[in-house]
Amino acid sequence: MRILVADDDPELRELVAGYLEHDGYQVLLAADGNQALQLARSEKPDLIILDVMMPHVNGLDVCRILRDEVDCPMFILSARGDEPDRVLGLNLGAIDYVSKPFSPRELVARINAHLRRRPRRSIPEPLVQVGPLQIDRVRVEAHLNKIPLDLRGKEWDLLLLFAQTPGRVYTKQQIYERVWQEPYYDNDNTIMVHIRNLRRKLDDALPGAGDWLENIRGLGYRLKALPEEARS
Repeated sequence: MRILVADDDPELRELVAGYLEHDGYQVLLAADGNQALQLARSEKPDLIILDVMMPHVNGLDVCRILRDEVDCPMFILSARGDEPDRVLGLNLGAIDYVSKPFSPRELVARINAHLRRRPRRSIPEPLVQVGPLQIDRVRVEAHLNKIPLDLRGKEWDLLLLFAQTPGRVYTKQQIYERVWQEPYYDNDNTIMVHIRNLRRKLDDALPGAGDWLENIRGLGYRLKALPEEARS
């Protein structure tokens, strides 16, 4: 199993890594929040340990960004052990909060306990089918009514995001951080332009299909349930 340790303190990183490797884990190391995001997305670790006070992107923001992207538990490390900070970390998706200074042995014991209770990951199906819409993850192709969709970059990512969970409403922040994989800073116009282009291409393949991407006022966007006539 692989564990990502993200902390800007090199001595602490190496200390935690040594204890984890002694217990048989493969360890990935990140010195700041940006590296943590990159490694989490590319390496798909089984567990992530995040220090709160990291440069570029702090640990709490990394946790918030990754909670909808990766299927693994996240631990928060912090010198700030106040109850509001612990509650915030847990509400953002972390499964445990460890205050500094801490015992590396205790940290490894907590990790072992969480991983023993964790079910094995399921492998996602290569095809995503929603009515007449079919997306092939492996070939990176999408068809609507058997007509190929000429999707560009983020348009493909947007369609896959919505099609994987039809009916679920994604906020603009969730959409931007999952598709663009960057922190959200009022990037509404970027999202709107890409969704408008995606709607147009859906309409080109099947008139009216662009309306399936709904703007839920004050909340975000979703791929709505398809009408019965579109399923035949």
